[in-house]
Amino acid sequence: MFVGEYFAAYPDASFYAAPGLPEKRPDLPFDGVLGDEPESGWAQDLEQAIFRGERLLREVMFCHRESRTLIVTDLVQSADSGSPLLMRLVMRLSGIYERPGPHLYMKLGFRDKAAARASLERILSWDFDRILLCHGPIVESGGKAVFRDAFSFLW
Repeated sequence: MFVGEYFAAYPDASFYAAPGLPEKRPDLPFDGVLGDEPESGWAQDLEQAIFRGERLLREVMFCHRESRTLIVTDLVQSADSGSPLLMRLVMRLSGIYERPGPHLYMKLGFRDKAAARASLERILSWDFDRILLCHGPIVESGGKAVFRDAFSFLW
């Protein structure tokens, strides 16, 4: 929603979009669309894959090799006692308060479970222990088990 502000704040930066975003925001001059393979500029540092299977979300996930950190945006979320009250309530209703995972509405959106399982297998093959969430506290350790558990409904 606020990506336009980044273009203004960092005019010399390169901007890459998740699949489908350039069509939603044709007003923004993206430099490229992310896919299953990392761009050459960061391929030595990051693993990269599109998480497939959810009908509305085309999230690109990353794994920073050196820090063993999985980086996610919207697909996995959580809240804890330090989160605002409304967020805590919404996360409790979705079953992801202090337990990272997809929102209930996202779970209901997984139409192609075979594609989602293939994405899960690929991501779980990466060497990570931490998870950096854009919506929730960092999972400092045991991230692979947390991630696997978050998507147990797909198995």
